[in-house]
Amino acid sequence: MNTTTKRTVRSISAKTLGRPLTQADANRARPEPGVLQLFSFGQGLTLHVQPGGMKIWRCTAMRDGVEKSVTLGELATMPLQQAILKRKEVLLTKALPRVSQPVSDTLTFSQVAERWMARKEWTPASAVNAKLCLHKFVLPRIGDTPIADINFDTIEDLVFDVHRGRLVNGKKHGGAGAAVMVKRIVGGTYDYAMAKQQYGVKVNPIRAMSSIFPRRVPEKHAASVETIEAARAALAAMEQGRMTPSLVLAHRLIALTGVRKVEALQAVWSEIDLAAAVWTIPAARMKARGGAGREHIVCLAPQTVELLRLARDVAGYSGKVFPSRRDKFYDPSALNHVMQRATQRAGLRFHPHGWRSTFVTIMSERCGVAHDRVLDLMLAHKPRMSSGAELSYQHAKHLEPRRQLACQWADMLLEGAPTPAQLIGLEEPTTNVVRLRTAA
Repeated sequence: MNTTTKRTVRSISAKTLGRPLTQADANRARPEPGVLQLFSFGQGLTLHVQPGGMKIWRCTAMRDGVEKSVTLGELATMPLQQAILKRKEVLLTKALPRVSQPVSDTLTFSQVAERWMARKEWTPASAVNAKLCLHKFVLPRIGDTPIADINFDTIEDLVFDVHRGRLVNGKKHGGAGAAVMVKRIVGGTYDYAMAKQQYGVKVNPIRAMSSIFPRRVPEKHAASVETIEAARAALAAMEQGRMTPSLVLAHRLIALTGVRKVEALQAVWSEIDLAAAVWTIPAARMKARGGAGREHIVCLAPQTVELLRLARDVAGYSGKVFPSRRDKFYDPSALNHVMQRATQRAGLRFHPHGWRSTFVTIMSERCGVAHDRVLDLMLAHKPRMSSGAELSYQHAKHLEPRRQLACQWADMLLEGAPTPAQLIGLEEPTTNVVRLRTAA
């Protein structure tokens, strides 16, 4: 990667303006992309206006027969008269003051961003999304530019362009969610650069312009249903859609257990104990909020165990529970698109994530508030009305009540539904309808 950028130097002095420079001239100086502006105030005092927006006072002083440049401070905290006094102090001292000098032309945004991302703790899903947005939207625009030379207009254009999105081969790239991630990446990179005090960065443009940037509209809860009859209809509609056997079984697992899509689609066999009817999802794969990134235990109903035994036969030698044809994990969006089309054809509005809301709503109505804590545990949610102290000391898992509720839910939901083998075409569905032979 090329880490050097050509930069133009422009000098402004009393000779070029035809008059002495004043404090007003310093205040009015505006950064220009790729241009280092030098405002000479006479007697070796110069204001350096960097493309990134920093305004730094410097002067020249002779030390050991060599003329050296000395950084005095920033215009934001040091007006012209104070800079003149500071320059006199430098000339009277024998030793040069130790002032850290910006190194804006030594590290690009890409280099600083990579350092920040390597030191930040990410959940696996967030790490993937952050790297995708970084390389897709951010680095092509500002990756090769020294971080201190990037002006506010460039950051503003970047965020708004991503928010508006663009069409590539008929598919929209970007949007509100991508813009939020871009703001997070750029803002975090600038926070890191400011904390290190080595890259010539004094202001975080994301925070300075936060009021004008677009914000993500709060998402509504995923579409769900509130009766067991509607839940059965949604399940039947989805299972009549065109899907691979692995994806069909994965969807039914989500409906039976209430786990999140990514938790089901990225399951591996080492997490599942079919003999004990327990599925243990490691903390690294859990959503940090709600479940606080803790290990999650899923108690499996007999119908769920039957489904997983069949899934193991379908998966063959793969270590993944629901591998794609290329032995990779399915993208969660694939399930969204299939379910949206299937449920719309049935006149329903439903979403895979809606199984969580559907499950807890129906079971809470049937079991009462006494089981609300158990239902929260089954969804890896923070128990309602729980204090921080209680969460710190209360570690009860309530496995037996969770198993009972899982069995009740499976019995209700799968009433009249085909078996897993019938679902993927390995068995004929049982029916009392006699098929008529067609005439030859």
